[in-house]
Amino acid sequence: MPAKKYHVFLSDEERSHLEKFVSTGTDKARRITRARILLLADESEKGPGKTDKEVSEALGVCMRTVAKTRECFVENGLEALNDIVPVKNQSFQDEMRQCLQQLPAASSEGYGKCYKTFSGQTC
Repeated sequence: MPAKKYHVFLSDEERSHLEKFVSTGTDKARRITRARILLLADESEKGPGKTDKEVSEALGVCMRTVAKTRECFVENGLEALNDIVPVKNQSFQDEMRQCLQQLPAASSEGYGKCYKTFSGQTC
């Protein structure tokens, strides 16, 4: 297995924030699981520094989920807990926005054809 590319080192402030976040348990399960992943993957002095396999077995998640959460934390900090992480590549974001703006016009034409076909009429 290749060596980890992204290592999690939580500050005391981040660790206490995540511990409090997990202990309250009033947020989405997905966010709480991400917080638990970060706490278990923490390689600082206070953290257990568990491997991806150990974390995935302890929490019942895929190893890829652990790796992606760790990567996201290293690149974005505690924003890794959120569902939507900011896109760093602005040109990619602009390209995606343009594609999405073109979808409604293209799909409305296709919908009419599909509707006629399913209703027994030929296009």
